[in-house]
Amino acid sequence: DLHSFPTRRSSDLTELVDRLQEDHDNAKYLATQLSELDGIDVDIKRIKTNIVFFNLTHPEIDGDTLLDQLEKSQIKILMTGAGIFRAVLHREVSKEQVKTVVETFQSLLGKQ
Repeated sequence: DLHSFPTRRSSDLTELVDRLQEDHDNAKYLATQLSELDGIDVDIKRIKTNIVFFNLTHPEIDGDTLLDQLEKSQIKILMTGAGIFRAVLHREVSKEQVKTVVETFQSLLGKQ
């Protein structure tokens, strides 16, 4: 019965679409900033959604160390394979928080 489904107002849907675009913009920003760091390989052209995949190639920091250091800063990303990571941006992650993530990566890995 279609009448039992909750309805969304048009303004709610517009807000969700706008927020999704903001998530995509934040993902593109994160990918661009990460690409400037020593030991991170990310293909910015492949960022089409709110998900950023990147490879860790740093000569002194391995994946587990990176995850541990990020965790200490309350940053949670997923290692999907050896040296392969996934970061997901969503409505609970603000642009300011993304900037903090970038600063944390910069302090851990250094700028190129």
